[in-house]
Amino acid sequence: MEKKFSVSIEQTHEFTSEDISDLVCSAFYGNDNFIAIAKKLNGKFVGISDEDAPNIQYYHDVLSYGGIIVVYDKMDKENKWELTNEKMLKGIARYCLENNENLSDLLDNHDAFTADSIIQYALFDEIVYG
Repeated sequence: MEKKFSVSIEQTHEFTSEDISDLVCSAFYGNDNFIAIAKKLNGKFVGISDEDAPNIQYYHDVLSYGGIIVVYDKMDKENKWELTNEKMLKGIARYCLENNENLSDLLDNHDAFTADSIIQYALFDEIVYG
């Protein structure tokens, strides 16, 4: 019988705010399952300082500045979840582990399916929507 050996590696990669915004945009643009809205209270983005607020051009920019994106199920708007930058980073790590993907290759090779999977891992820690 042939012997098998396991190798375990740890990966580290620094993602920029633009990288996170690109993944979030890819995940929600034309998505059939979810609607994403930047969380606001009294007209201001939740979690965003007054100093950073002018840097927010699109809803997908808020995560990088400490904001929150509220994600709704398109079929049942009572189902909603909050997406943060911390959850997004955990979703990226989980996606790469589950799909044997190198963190540094992720940005060059991602598509809407990849980004959607990352969002689902971030929100649910698993793929719930096909």
